[in-house]
Amino acid sequence: LRLVGSSILAVIAGSTAWFVATRREWLMPAAMEIQRQLEVSGFPTLQQQLVLLLAELQAVSPEFLGLLTAGLMLLVNQAVLVTVKCTACTVLYCLLWDGSDGVLDAS
Repeated sequence: LRLVGSSILAVIAGSTAWFVATRREWLMPAAMEIQRQLEVSGFPTLQQQLVLLLAELQAVSPEFLGLLTAGLMLLVNQAVLVTVKCTACTVLYCLLWDGSDGVLDAS
């Protein structure tokens, strides 16, 4: 069940990345306006990152971008779920160990 949820999120993320990459001509006017606003506001680092992002978006095929996004989403989602599971098990173990004397007082 956990893998099904992660797979669904990965498909959604990959499809969204593919859709955005195939419609990049829609993004260009907004991206240029954001770039101009960053230049006026005095954020040169963010402006450079936006320029690099737009250049990478132009260089990478939409299909590859969608697959890459889906794969990375699957890995990150699994890592987060494993971390949450291990944390929950640790807290539960600590509570059960502390409650073994009948009183939850951490002694």
